[in-house]
Amino acid sequence: MSQIKKKKQDTEGSEQSHAMALIKNTGIFAIGTFGSKILTLLIIPLCTHYIATDDMGIYDMVYTIIALLQPIAVLAIPESLFRWVIDAKADKKSVYSTWLGLFAGLTAVFTAIFWICWLIVDFADAGLMYVLVVLSCLYQSFQYGTRGLHNNKLFAISGIVYSIAYCLGCFLLVAVLNVGYHGLLYAMLSATVVASLFLVVPQRELRSFAASGINGEVALEMLRYSLYLLPNQLSWWAMTMLGRLIIVGFMGYSANGIFSVAMKFPSALSMISNIFTPAWQEQAVMLFKKKGKDEYFSKVFNQYAILLATLLIPGVPVTKLFVQFAMDPSYFSCFNYVALLYLGAALNALSAFVGVLYMCAKDTKGAASTTVIGAAVNIVASLALVPLIGLMGAALGNFLGNAAILVARLKQTHRYCTMTVDWKRILAYGVIVVVVSLLAAGLNSLPSICALSLCCAIVFYFANRSSVKTLKSFLNK
Repeated sequence: MSQIKKKKQDTEGSEQSHAMALIKNTGIFAIGTFGSKILTLLIIPLCTHYIATDDMGIYDMVYTIIALLQPIAVLAIPESLFRWVIDAKADKKSVYSTWLGLFAGLTAVFTAIFWICWLIVDFADAGLMYVLVVLSCLYQSFQYGTRGLHNNKLFAISGIVYSIAYCLGCFLLVAVLNVGYHGLLYAMLSATVVASLFLVVPQRELRSFAASGINGEVALEMLRYSLYLLPNQLSWWAMTMLGRLIIVGFMGYSANGIFSVAMKFPSALSMISNIFTPAWQEQAVMLFKKKGKDEYFSKVFNQYAILLATLLIPGVPVTKLFVQFAMDPSYFSCFNYVALLYLGAALNALSAFVGVLYMCAKDTKGAASTTVIGAAVNIVASLALVPLIGLMGAALGNFLGNAAILVARLKQTHRYCTMTVDWKRILAYGVIVVVVSLLAAGLNSLPSICALSLCCAIVFYFANRSSVKTLKSFLNK
């Protein structure tokens, strides 16, 4: 009996230490993410004051193309670096040498294709775009390599360093030298170089290369791993872009403008996912082959799902406050779609959580196939529903697409980890979110919306008491 009790105490102690490590890493990533986001937001008024709307449109188009070309240029190989380096038994020098040889080869192929395309179709800013794509891929690789070495503080600070360099570059080139939208691109280039040097100089591992260390078998495994990440990333891009095209095609640019504003609010929830997922990736890889992972992964998933769902309960009336009292009346209707979009973003975050299992097992084929399924569901649902119920159809399509991805991933990853999901509790909170959104939609006075927000905040606190307790114990240490 005493042995059973001792085993239970050891398990609880182990889970507590894992939780503390997860909270610590999440906090580190949060500081880096929020710090860089705030700095970047501060530069927006400057840009709008000195750059004409047409030029901003050109910059946005160039930036979008660069973002699209990044994973294509080197076949999403930077992510494979993190997965191989983080293995405790990995020969770090051999992994870096193999990755660098692979990166150089893929960059050479991309260079040839890019310049052939430029000769056929002469387009402006091609040279600058090429340099930005290659340097951005290199910087992203250094970031993944830094995380693989568990230098999370350095990784987080590098994001702030990038933002400071970018803001200073924007001020000098746009406000002082009046270079226009090119100033934003050159600022991005200089910030990428500065942040890359910030990561490379103090970490000798990132500079280690030996031709003799290149392992052909590992190179093929890394390439196979990253190849399936490419359709995964492109499917997300296509899902967003095609959704916009469907709205414009059936309802026009004005409706798309309202929907794009509505989509801004769930991006706050996406930022939470972007902070938590890197911390979870690191811990999941370390625990993946250990006993008791099923129980621990299930516990973290359920707590994370409940946190996201209950966060939306006060989030909906607070959004109503912002829409009602801070936005132009022509955009008031965007609130009608916020609840579904919030729930879709929560499902997206949970899909990312489950998707980490593919990375742990080095099986990215499943991640790609499930994303394609979700994209197909989203597009078909939007095509069918937008002509019938307008923007609500697009919001519902987004929700159904993300739900399809989550369900498919939970089913596929069952062979890696048997997670027990507390569906009753999670779905109950989802229903509460919908009810709160209906209540908020009928309220127009400031006191009534504030009262609803306060009640919802109380619900959030009591729903997450155990998580708050764990966080308090961590902060007290």
